[in-house]
Amino acid sequence: MIVGLSILVSAGAVIGSAALSAYVPIELANPRAATQIDQKALIKYQAERKVAEAKAKAEADTKAKSAKQIVSNHGTPGAKNNNRLVTYSVAVKGKPSSNLSEFRVLAAETLNDPRGWPRAGVQFKEVTNGGDFTLILSEPQYLPSFSPVCSEDWSCRVGRDVIINDKRWATASEAWKQAGGDIRNYRHMVVNHEVGHFLGHMDNEQQCAGVGQPAPLMDEQSMGYGLQDGCKFNPWPLESELWTNF
Repeated sequence: MIVGLSILVSAGAVIGSAALSAYVPIELANPRAATQIDQKALIKYQAERKVAEAKAKAEADTKAKSAKQIVSNHGTPGAKNNNRLVTYSVAVKGKPSSNLSEFRVLAAETLNDPRGWPRAGVQFKEVTNGGDFTLILSEPQYLPSFSPVCSEDWSCRVGRDVIINDKRWATASEAWKQAGGDIRNYRHMVVNHEVGHFLGHMDNEQQCAGVGQPAPLMDEQSMGYGLQDGCKFNPWPLESELWTNF
């Protein structure tokens, strides 16, 4: 989930994959992150993102985070993209320790789960190669090779590459676990969140609705965003997030 105030869609309006603006970090740290480790990640990401944003040519409206701006840019939340088929292939970067077959199966289950993006009228199909995007399970050390704003600590979306950090896939994050989240739901969340960037969403485009309410999927829950406000961890898009810009 590093698509913080990502310049893209972002994890917003998708620009060309060659542009730094197309790089959408999934789990950009938040000032109120739950752990000291998250605070260090925040400082690191702020510096990296500042450099990336200086080079990017993203339009100003892609940085908008309020619900009003989202409606203006993408249409009414909840608008369905009726039965749109999105294809993807699965790949690895380096030598991830997680089981690739299990990764592939859980990713497919997540993407076509009726609680997820299919509610926005999107269906997903894995293909042998090519496809609309590539879902990559990567060793942490290779994340920065996709973009200067990608980190070894988190997952990232860059253009048509949706990169899942193998460490996060295997262990989730401290903020997520402290909020009571388990590893399976973390995996649902990170796949849905990162693919959400590909579909046109950006990080933290909505705020926690209140104590006890589910956190917006596109909140950077891995870093504690939304959770520290009293929202419950949530791996699925809210009704208000059911739109795409793909």
